[in-house]
Amino acid sequence: MFSKTKDSSSESSIETNNEKTDLDRKPELPRKYKIIVLVLVCMMSFGSHFSGISFGVLKSKLVKKLGISNTKYGVLQSSNELMNTFMPLVVGLFFDAYGSVWGALAVSTAILLGTSLVAISSSINSYGMMVAGRIIYGIGSGAIVSIQEAILAQWFAGGSVSAAIGIQLSTSRLSSYIGTVSVVPFAEKTGSITYAFALAAGFCALSVFLSLAYCLIVQTEKIAQALPTVKSKGRFQWKKLLYFPAIFWMIMLSQTFLGAIWSSFLGFNADLIRVKFNNTDAIAAYNAS
Repeated sequence: MFSKTKDSSSESSIETNNEKTDLDRKPELPRKYKIIVLVLVCMMSFGSHFSGISFGVLKSKLVKKLGISNTKYGVLQSSNELMNTFMPLVVGLFFDAYGSVWGALAVSTAILLGTSLVAISSSINSYGMMVAGRIIYGIGSGAIVSIQEAILAQWFAGGSVSAAIGIQLSTSRLSSYIGTVSVVPFAEKTGSITYAFALAAGFCALSVFLSLAYCLIVQTEKIAQALPTVKSKGRFQWKKLLYFPAIFWMIMLSQTFLGAIWSSFLGFNADLIRVKFNNTDAIAAYNAS
């Protein structure tokens, strides 16, 4: 008798839990929405990568136009890297706590503002304004990739996260390639590097538009109900970093050294090829790609 009562109670408990699970389970997002969001998210950083790589490709023309030394150009090239040093961490902590919906629009706007200042400063030959533009650009470019990956992890939480991030990285490399091979011919065709920077600003404006489109899509009732809710996790505790395994810090250290070599080379690789092999700017940029 006791056994039958216990079994009945257990079955009742299981049924209750199943009903609760069914009630709490959010509807599955349609695949068409995932594809649309994947395209939007991948294109969010197109302008950023195009603008970033084109600046280094135009080094020789920029130095000549502004009449600056290689040292001053180094300041221009590294000014955005200063913000890239800590912005991914800041953005990661913020969006872990509060979500990343409108953050994509904010950083895309910062990238557009910085790139626009670079184009304007090129037209009036203002070195100081160009440094300011590069710093503002660095604020956005240092955060956009973190936001992209956070969005993709949220939308593809049920599977295919690695594939989605892989597509996003491939798109970023494609935009860098297009910027490398196209800005020098474009500048020579139009007669000024200012138009090349304006072209980069145009792509950044497109990224802002796509970021706004993503924000509006997420705000629709159907999508808002299906997406997992991000709850505030409270104050971040730095001592939790001590619990990371040693392999994590080994990877971070190796990436630090690799990034230091790789990033610094991107700023002058086309100019190095031009001087070393006596190529034209266009051919040097193509070889650097």
